[in-house]
Amino acid sequence: MSDVKEAGIAKDPTLKLLYALSIGVVIFIAIVLFVLDGFNQQLRQQQDVILNYYDKSIAETFNLTEALQALKFELSANYGRPIHIDSPQKKAEQLKRILHKINLLQQRYQQLKFQQSVKRLNKQINQVIENLSRGELQEIRRYLDSAMHSARQINLLHQHERGNSTEQHYIEFSRVDSVIEAATLITVLIGLPLIAYILFRVKAGVQQLQYVHAKLLDTHKEVERHAYYDALTQLPNRRLFKEYLESAIENSARNGETYGVFYIDIDNFKRINDSLGHDIGDELLIEISQRILSCIRSTDMLSRIGGDEFNLLLVNVENDLKARQIAEKIIEKITKPAIIQGHEVNVSVSIGITLLPDDSRDFSTLLKYADLAMYHVKAVGKNSFKFFDKTLNDNAIANLKLEQKLKSAIERGAFELHYQPQFDIKTKRLIGFEALIRWYDDEQGNISPVVFIPLAEATGLIDKIGKWVITQVCKDINTLIAHTHANIRVAINISTRQLCNTELVKTLKESCEVHQVSPTNIEVEITESMLMDDIDEKKQLLQSLQNMGITVAIDDFGTGYSSFSYLKDLPVNTLKIDRTFIQHVCEQVKDEEIASGIIALAHSLQLKTVAEGVETQEQLSLLAQQSCDCCQGYLFSKPLPLIDIVNINYDGIRQSTN
Repeated sequence: MSDVKEAGIAKDPTLKLLYALSIGVVIFIAIVLFVLDGFNQQLRQQQDVILNYYDKSIAETFNLTEALQALKFELSANYGRPIHIDSPQKKAEQLKRILHKINLLQQRYQQLKFQQSVKRLNKQINQVIENLSRGELQEIRRYLDSAMHSARQINLLHQHERGNSTEQHYIEFSRVDSVIEAATLITVLIGLPLIAYILFRVKAGVQQLQYVHAKLLDTHKEVERHAYYDALTQLPNRRLFKEYLESAIENSARNGETYGVFYIDIDNFKRINDSLGHDIGDELLIEISQRILSCIRSTDMLSRIGGDEFNLLLVNVENDLKARQIAEKIIEKITKPAIIQGHEVNVSVSIGITLLPDDSRDFSTLLKYADLAMYHVKAVGKNSFKFFDKTLNDNAIANLKLEQKLKSAIERGAFELHYQPQFDIKTKRLIGFEALIRWYDDEQGNISPVVFIPLAEATGLIDKIGKWVITQVCKDINTLIAHTHANIRVAINISTRQLCNTELVKTLKESCEVHQVSPTNIEVEITESMLMDDIDEKKQLLQSLQNMGITVAIDDFGTGYSSFSYLKDLPVNTLKIDRTFIQHVCEQVKDEEIASGIIALAHSLQLKTVAEGVETQEQLSLLAQQSCDCCQGYLFSKPLPLIDIVNINYDGIRQSTN
């Protein structure tokens, strides 16, 4: 009979295929069961060790150690020394109470251990899912092993719990053996071809996940680099510098090391950027960063914090001499000409230095102090360095208080305009006034414009002050004309920020319209230094003012550094000779020659001249001989408020100065 079956199988291809498939399935199941049996043996070998470890962890987590310690103390107190109890019944009751506490503690311990095992299983399953998404196969296997072990332990603990409690508080887990049996049954039913296909697809999916993970990892590294490094110079940025400096602060507190913190700013970089272009400016920044790097050690850290500003952290500075030497070396390197795209570029830097921990142990304070020192260098001439000292901070605090007062004064309208008259030198007739702002503070009294105007420019408050001056002058002009019976012109000093603001033309035009003032009654005064940067834009703005009928004067002429070649192309009407040349014009030949030269230059360009600070009749006579057009000064009148300036006897002044 068996021969017939064998012959039938041999002849029928379908039966032959099924027979082979069955043998393959049986072999596969045998391998799976063999592997699982070995795996289960390993689990059983490790069970005691893992249980002991988790027993201790759970006891510590839920403060069972404290309860055990209390019980131990009670046992020691009652049974650790000889005791005398007359009644055996009393002693038995005491022992029974102790044993009851031990039983309660053991029950609570088993419950907590069960809860902790459930939490651990959930965590392990989550780890499997997470690592599967990243394609980390070794991690998957490790966490699956742990999860199966935890499932077994939960089952054992739960069975124990059921045996000792009348209530069921936890979900009952199926035995792992049942899972294995189910998996085996599914394997037999589906067949090896489908399993092979699934394994192939899983492998392809894992490879795809690994590829995506690699790409995400590369992207993460790129994002991290942008977060901590400057894209142009590849130097660390402010964020990374902050971490390094904070670490240095901790090291200094721990071992007493001294660090140097530099604040480095490129002088006049904006002018180079605007005149030669941003591409050359970017290459210059890279060149400067490389030059600074060549001056420091590998343990030091240079960062670009933005624009043309750098921070430098010097490690283990024995004294300020080392920091001084590094600063001098940097300045020497930077001042050497750089050839950028065929252009020879000359730059310098201003450096502020503070020391950790001598000056401060706080990140923000250290940078603030270095910044203050750097700005002091800027104020006194640039291209140098300075160490922070307490007077700089005192000045900064004073400026901060003054800034608050200045803001309050703007809000309250606490300023006042004084007017100083200007006269034609030949006829001694009144031709106009210069408007000068004054500020009286209740605590400090009169505060000089020399003090608060630079502060207003640095803080941006000058825009509001400048607009107030323009509006007030337009209000006062008609009053001045009515009382002086002259077609006067009032000069308004314009700040650098105002001259760079296209709103200046709009503000002047609107103020003239609102107060019904002719623009021909207004003159704007600018200084030479304002013409150093963005000459084309400023030239266009000044031309717009002239087109309105407003005249333009260059104030303090001769004290700046503007090129005379610009002068012939600028829309300017008047040159004002600075008072420093007028003060000793009668005593010093050089001052006389300078004044004479400015007057001759102005006339050659068809410009008028106004001499400032005329205080004596001799100065007036000399200026008249040199054909100076106009003058102003204490010889005629000091600056006065509107209520006083309109009551001056100008005819009397003319007669007294003839």
